[in-house]
Amino acid sequence: SKRINYGKFVAEIKYRNNRQLVKRLLEAKDIKGIRSMITKPDVEEKILQRVKLKAVAYGNPEVLSMLDDEIGQQPKQKEIDRQKGKLDPKAISDLYEEIMELTKQVQMKYLLERPLDD
Repeated sequence: SKRINYGKFVAEIKYRNNRQLVKRLLEAKDIKGIRSMITKPDVEEKILQRVKLKAVAYGNPEVLSMLDDEIGQQPKQKEIDRQKGKLDPKAISDLYEEIMELTKQVQMKYLLERPLDD
C-alpha cells in the first residue's frame, strides 16, 4: 500500500523533471505515451531480480553467506537458483510485478487528473 501510494510523489517528480513532454502527452491524451514515459523496463527488471534474490535469501543462511562473499559483485545466479528457500522467488517476483503495475496505475491517474498549470 505504501509503495503504491508513493506513486503519486514519483509521478509529480516525473512531471517536474519533464514538464514539456508530460504536458504535450496529456494535452494529446496520449495514454500509451504517458505509460511509456513512466515505465522504465531496465529499472523494473533490476527490482524484480533483487526481489527474487531476497526471496531466496529469506531465512536461508547459505544464500546469505554467498551474498556476503559477493559484496559489490553480482552474486552467482546459478548457485543461488539451486538453493531451496522458504519462499518461492517466482511467486514473490510475480506479486511484486503486480505491485509495480498498481504503482504505475496510480501514477497515470495522478498525471491525468493533475492540473497542467503549475
